[in-house]
Amino acid sequence: MPLGEILHLSGILVVFGAALACGYRPKPDDHNCHVHRHVWEYLEYISNAALFFLLIPRLLSLIIYPLLLGWVLKTPA
Repeated sequence: MPLGEILHLSGILVVFGAALACGYRPKPDDHNCHVHRHVWEYLEYISNAALFFLLIPRLLSLIIYPLLLGWVLKTPA
């Protein structure tokens, strides 16, 4: 049986208490913060590059190809 039901507490109070209990973490040492920052910066760089390479062909198909198609259709035969 869940602890909240044993103590006759509402679900909101149980979730709030669990967040307080699990949310506290001691401050990590400076080296770990430094390493984590570099890892996240690298992942950000990789994801930005992947998005760039995935979105550029789509943008070209939406902008450049219709312009080229309109130019080809307007030229006299």
